[in-house]
Amino acid sequence: MSPPLGRRARVPLLALLAVAAWLWPRPGAARVTFEFPQPAVEGRAPGRPNGIGPQAVPDVRGPGHVTTTSRVWLKATNLGIMGNAYPSLSSDPSAQWPGSSGVEHLFYWGLWVGAAIPGARSPGERYLVTSSIEWRPPSLDPADRIYESRPGDAGALRWVDDDHDGKYDEDFQNGRDDDGDGLVDEDHAAESDRTFSFEMRDDTEQSLYANPSEPHRPLGLRVRQKVESFEAKEASDFVGTTYEITNVSTQPLDSVY
Repeated sequence: MSPPLGRRARVPLLALLAVAAWLWPRPGAARVTFEFPQPAVEGRAPGRPNGIGPQAVPDVRGPGHVTTTSRVWLKATNLGIMGNAYPSLSSDPSAQWPGSSGVEHLFYWGLWVGAAIPGARSPGERYLVTSSIEWRPPSLDPADRIYESRPGDAGALRWVDDDHDGKYDEDFQNGRDDDGDGLVDEDHAAESDRTFSFEMRDDTEQSLYANPSEPHRPLGLRVRQKVESFEAKEASDFVGTTYEITNVSTQPLDSVY
C-alpha cells in the first residue's frame, strides 16, 4: 500500500519513442476509434499574430503546442492527454519522429490517477479514478493556458534568484501571482531549450461533466505539468515531461496510484 497523498507527488515520465511506439497501430491493424466529447473553447492565447495560434481553454484546436525544438514532435494539451486525440480539430502531429517526416508513433496517452477514500462506506465511494479528459484547466480564464519559456526569458534562469527574495525557481509558470507579491511568474525555471508549463484540476465544473458515460467524482487534485524538449543532437530524440500532483482538497487520500 502506498502512503497517503498528504501534499504532493512528482512523477517523471520520459517519452522515449522505443516505449511509445507500440501505442500506434501498425499498417493493416484495426484501429480503435475514440469518441471524445467536443471540448468547450473560449478565447485564444494572447500574443499570436493574425489571431492564429493555440486557443486558451482547453488547448486542443488548431495549431497548438508541439515540441518542434526536438526531433520528436509531440503535441501537449492541458486536457489530461498528450498527443493529438482530436484530428478533426487540429492537424498537429501526435508524436511524430523524426521531425517533419510524417511518421507517427503515438495516438495519445492519458493521465490516470486513482486513490482510495479513507472511511468511505461502499466500494463505489471508496475507490475513485480521474482519467484523461476529466483533467481540465483550473478555470475558463484565458490565463489558465499552456505557457512556453526558453532559458533566456525574463524570470526563467535556472538555479538563480530572479526576484531576489532568497529563493530560486519557486514560481511555477502559470500566469498567476502565487505568492502574493504582485508579480507573476517572476522566478521560474526553463529547464530545457523549450519548456511548456501548465496546470490542470480534476474538480472544476468542466471536469464534473467531461465524461458523458459516467459521473465523475473528483479527488481534489491539482497537476502542474512541464514538457521539456532539447535542441542538442545528443538529446533531441526524446521529450521529457513531469507531473507534479498535489492534493488541494481537505480529504486525505490513500493508496494513490
